[in-house]
Amino acid sequence: MTIRALALLTALVSIFFFAYGCGARKKSMFKEQLKGDWQVVQLGDLPLQVTPGHMTFSFDFEKGMAGGMGFCNSYGTNFTVSDQGDCSFEAVFSTRVGCDGNREEAQLGINIEKTKKLVIKDDKLLFFDNSEAKGKPIIIMMHTVAKTKQ
Repeated sequence: MTIRALALLTALVSIFFFAYGCGARKKSMFKEQLKGDWQVVQLGDLPLQVTPGHMTFSFDFEKGMAGGMGFCNSYGTNFTVSDQGDCSFEAVFSTRVGCDGNREEAQLGINIEKTKKLVIKDDKLLFFDNSEAKGKPIIIMMHTVAKTKQ
């Protein structure tokens, strides 16, 4: 093999690995953006009766589970999500503590189970009940801002 052929082969292999590596990072970017803690700020068209941010949500990709804390109950579900945001959530399970805010917790579970598409737009996580992300989102969440020590 000549030096010119070896240089060409090396360049082609380098381009392949560079392009593949960039593509792999780009594909997983959506899932990376889902990581962290989220706060529920809106459920469909209904204003929250509990203080926005009291209901939390997070994704655990290693376990394939998602969930959080409602106003007074914890909840969870198994889920799958693609790099394009297509998703499915299984039946939501929760603890059964009775308190104010249970209506919102119940609606959150119903809306999570209906979700077919996740979209991140303007730093908000939008849950849609159709795979085309048309119409109004059925849940809107915002990333929880970590408090810093001063």
